[in-house]
Amino acid sequence: MARPKVNHDSAVTATIQKLDNLSVIRAAWQKDFDETNNQLYSLLAECLDIYNSIKGEPAEKAILDRIKLELTNADFDLKKHSSVISLIVCYVFGKQNRRLKSYTRAISIALQLDVTKDTFAAWVKKFGGIEEVVLKKGLNPEVQEKYNQIKAKTEEVKNVFSNPESQTFFPKSELLVHTDTGEYTLLIGKTLRTGETQVLSVVPNASRSMIDSAIDKIAIAQIELDKKRTYVNFNNQTTQLVNNAVQEAILNQVNTETPLAMAA
Repeated sequence: MARPKVNHDSAVTATIQKLDNLSVIRAAWQKDFDETNNQLYSLLAECLDIYNSIKGEPAEKAILDRIKLELTNADFDLKKHSSVISLIVCYVFGKQNRRLKSYTRAISIALQLDVTKDTFAAWVKKFGGIEEVVLKKGLNPEVQEKYNQIKAKTEEVKNVFSNPESQTFFPKSELLVHTDTGEYTLLIGKTLRTGETQVLSVVPNASRSMIDSAIDKIAIAQIELDKKRTYVNFNNQTTQLVNNAVQEAILNQVNTETPLAMAA
């Protein structure tokens, strides 16, 4: 028995009405000079709130279909896989706004960091504006500084690893904490021209999932090697059987011809 079709008209109408109201406010904002950008941040916060109100809801598809229809009628050139946030921003800010991508990106970053409608404006102001949010990817100064430190240290480690004496800079006994009582330890090594592997450092605080992932990769590679060995062994055995058969045939031929030669 087919399920009855659910009517989402009320949810669609309510959402479109909200978007229309925001579009009217946006038009008024563009005419007025607002050097604080408070109205802009308020509009973007509302867009974020609308996204949260429809994402994952039963009426989501119906609402998005209606938004796409309205945008198409307004001569928007929609991409095949336009994001929900992008559709909302386009509806509110219109076709002529050249900052649509920045607005969309800023809201996307806000969603990733659990920024809410009520905290959005203050969050943006902390960075100095929308473009700064996009540029810094929503990282506050403390997090940004830590990210930069990690990035710089990563490059330093890579440079040291390229040095044959690098193991002296990263003593394994110091990096391997005494609380590591796991069954395995991950190592970083470098293949030498001799074919040997030089251990450069341990991987400190390696999680069980990291170790399991490494073991899985080894197992997969081993399966492929086993397949190759089996193939080579099969070919060798087949070649040997053929050679033995040929040798046996030659001996049989010689044994058959020898009495005739003696009788002659």
